[in-house]
Amino acid sequence: MKRDALLALLEELARRHEIEIRRGKFEGKSGLGKYKGKWILLMDRSLEPRERVELLTDALVEAGVPGDELPVEVRTLLNRGHA
Repeated sequence: MKRDALLALLEELARRHEIEIRRGKFEGKSGLGKYKGKWILLMDRSLEPRERVELLTDALVEAGVPGDELPVEVRTLLNRGHA
């Protein structure tokens, strides 16, 4: 699967699990946190697509999204320890 399609799939999965994604200039910093009981993922616009995939994958796992809902490509990366 191409990285753009994978990113779109991960972003849709985040939305389905009520993880709000905010993009902006965060001085290269990004991460997941809770604010008023809601998950919010801050994603710096300067991140490369590979870094976005890793960030989204980590956020989904941290937020408790079941592994069987993750795309096969992401599960493979997690099993190899690359994401």
